Amino acid sequence: VRNGERYVAEAVESVLAQSYRDFEYLLVDDASTDSTPEIMSRYAAQDDRIVPINISRHVNHSAAINAALAVARGEFVAILDADDIAYPTRLEKQVCFLDAHPDVGVIGAQVDQIDSTGKVRKPMPFPTTCALSRWTILFATPVLHSAAMIRRSLLAQVGGYSVHWRYANDYSLWAELIAQTGITNLPETLVAYRLHEQQISATRTLAQQGEVWLLILRMLAERLSLNAPLNDIGVFYHAVRGVQFDKVADLMCAADLLTTIRERYFVVERPDPATVEEINVDCARRLLWMAWVHRHSHRADSRNLLQRALELDPNLWQRPRTRELLRCNRHNG
Repeated sequence: VRNGERYVAEAVESVLAQSYRDFEYLLVDDASTDSTPEIMSRYAAQDDRIVPINISRHVNHSAAINAALAVARGEFVAILDADDIAYPTRLEKQVCFLDAHPDVGVIGAQVDQIDSTGKVRKPMPFPTTCALSRWTILFATPVLHSAAMIRRSLLAQVGGYSVHWRYANDYSLWAELIAQTGITNLPETLVAYRLHEQQISATRTLAQQGEVWLLILRMLAERLSLNAPLNDIGVFYHAVRGVQFDKVADLMCAADLLTTIRERYFVVERPDPATVEEINVDCARRLLWMAWVHRHSHRADSRNLLQRALELDPNLWQRPRTRELLRCNRHNG
């Protein structure tokens, strides 16, 4: 936590209200200059499960988490950022899953995105199979960091969080762990992720994106022997997140790179038929989203993307967004 006085009490209360009670709660203060240390101290005095860790000089996020890992004793490590909320059964369900699935080292969950007041803005879906997580990580995080529970033994094997990545430390950890263990998410929504102006992902957007692009570039090269220009990676990154492009060339570059990654993935990873279908459906959904975002600005290319999406997943036509696109196409000739 750094200067988290506005939200930290709500985060702490959500952990103390968990149905699973047998845990130690490591609260790390990263040299806050507000009332965060005092808030943490009050809670620690009331509950002996809370272990406050005070860092006197500001460090990056990875170093702060590593400070907690150095004293952690539990078999599993659950992450929750100071501005987020854990729903009451989060720990219970994640512990039960990891106990029952020794081949999985990281378990997340579905997530509600909330605003600064706690109002739910939209759901944030994450893959619910290890196979789909292996695919997803090539261009997006497969698990929300604040919803993750990780086997502590795995964190010890990789030396904790890398301090070389200032903003994309969670993404770099998943990229390292996915070669060693299964990563997936429960289908239940167990965490609320708060989007507000003070968080790292909002205030350090360009720097964070640059780190993510470099990680994607490295994973494509190492896992698929696929070398793509960094600029194309940036265009692709924005496309799968719903950014609207002014240039048709950028839109089609992103769609073509998605197709190339998919085809190369099938050759190198040789997924089973069920996983192939999962990936095809995922690609179709992403192409549909690109088509939808550009339905007015780039109509011909939007039609092209819709056709490509339907070829991958014929059932896509049942979605309301697909039907609306088809109506737009008929109306526009």
